[in-house]
Amino acid sequence: MGEGAGKAKGWSLDHRTRSFGALLFIALTRCSLQDPTHWFSPEGASSYLIVQVGSAGVTVEAEAGPLVRSYEAEDLRQLYLLGYAEDLDELGLEPGLLQVDQGGGVLPKPRWIQAMDRTLQPEGGFQEVAELPRSIAELRFAAIDACPTLVPEVVPLGEAGLYFFFFISLDPKRALLGTNRGLFLVEFDAVRKVALPGNEGRVYTAAWAPRADELWLASSDGVIFRGNLQDGLQEATRAPRPLEFGALSGRLDPTGTELYTATSSSSVAWWRQGQWTTVSVALDSTEPIAVEPLDDGGFVVGRRTASTVFQIQGEVPFAEVVDLRLAASDQIRSMQVVEGLGATIGTHLGDLYAYQVGQWSRVARLNVPTGITVAVPAFGGLFMGGEKVVFGLSFGDARECNPTGYSVGDNHDVKQAVRVGDQVYLTQEAVNETGSYLLRIRRR
Repeated sequence: MGEGAGKAKGWSLDHRTRSFGALLFIALTRCSLQDPTHWFSPEGASSYLIVQVGSAGVTVEAEAGPLVRSYEAEDLRQLYLLGYAEDLDELGLEPGLLQVDQGGGVLPKPRWIQAMDRTLQPEGGFQEVAELPRSIAELRFAAIDACPTLVPEVVPLGEAGLYFFFFISLDPKRALLGTNRGLFLVEFDAVRKVALPGNEGRVYTAAWAPRADELWLASSDGVIFRGNLQDGLQEATRAPRPLEFGALSGRLDPTGTELYTATSSSSVAWWRQGQWTTVSVALDSTEPIAVEPLDDGGFVVGRRTASTVFQIQGEVPFAEVVDLRLAASDQIRSMQVVEGLGATIGTHLGDLYAYQVGQWSRVARLNVPTGITVAVPAFGGLFMGGEKVVFGLSFGDARECNPTGYSVGDNHDVKQAVRVGDQVYLTQEAVNETGSYLLRIRRR
């Protein structure tokens, strides 16, 4: 090795002179996670935190990625490598050592954790683990802002009289907005109108994008198309009844694609292997507002006063297994699937419930008397938006940030939200018909 690649004695010295001496950059090569001297960042990692436990205590270093590193440290006892899909800017961090400070924030929840414990395996070697030890997870650091400042701005669309039908993520850096004036492609720093080849002039009211190169769009008359933005769309099927605006979801199944739609006749239409099945879900005389499939093969239907999980046996849905009924003053305002939480519902009084392991439980609350209409993992926590454009952050360690109010004009509610890169885009719908807007939310 070249000059400067000698053995390091530890990672807890001044990072300006010694932090990189403990970790040596090497060329990207293929190697097993069990290699005792190398760590390979997981596919999709944009940044990571290096947590070292040694004789000098615990040190944490933030680094950009993806990287392949080797390590040598005589006093190294345990090493945790936390991988994040977000970059350091989005996490609100800068490269270098983090200073422990009880007034700061906890480590952001990683997507990947790999650990090496020399107290158990003296020869080293990394293993994937599900979570950090409590002694590390509860540490707080000055560099981590417990409640980041979020800055909203209006994104002009250049169209008057807009009404938003749907807003979906296509991939981590792009989203598609469907309006009564056509489709808009939303990217990190640009929004532009797009026309699909062969389908110019058609208005789409619902969409589902299971993969980056696959798009399903439904028109108001129930015709459902399949294709992509580059090559255009082909008619795939027709729903048995007109769809509710935005109420199209689906699941990729080994036996083929499944589609779920909430219709305007208090029913759910389920499409599988080219056949439609219609199931009434108006159990309390309230129409469905959304339907979302679950990983266990069932689906959940959201209604204004209750959400019900249905099981599927054979070819048809047959039974309710969980029913969440709320008081009339705590009506359901939204339902969606949130990454890491599963099916969620937001209520009129600001509670967010999630369906996990066969039951509903409250997982967050927007601390104002307003309804939760959207929830998106972003900014190191769970970003929530609601009525009168109030939004806030909630974290897994029970911390919540004070909500921020923002409005363009009067009485605009958040209708949809999508994360694009390290930003969140929101659609606002006017309560009193004064116009609708697209907002971009970023960290200051």
